[in-house]
Amino acid sequence: MKVIAIKQGYFGKLRAPDDVFEVPDGEKASWFTPVDKKGAAEGRGDAKPSDGLKVDELKAALVAKGIAFPDGAKKDELAALLDAAPQTQP
Repeated sequence: MKVIAIKQGYFGKLRAPDDVFEVPDGEKASWFTPVDKKGAAEGRGDAKPSDGLKVDELKAALVAKGIAFPDGAKKDELAALLDAAPQTQP
């Protein structure tokens, strides 16, 4: 199942808050929570489209939406652009 870290922890490697990763079904820990099928963490109403994405994933999402970004844009700048974009429903 897909989970998101809500604080630092270790599962196969050190995980930082907002890391999204797979664990065996039913696995539980105090530092991560399951992610629902829409990609939002259960019990976290503040989920953003950029949550858990790496720089290359942010860039791909922006390109897919036709949103331009500067060549030297930092991760937080890319995330802000993606989060501010209109969201389409699947």
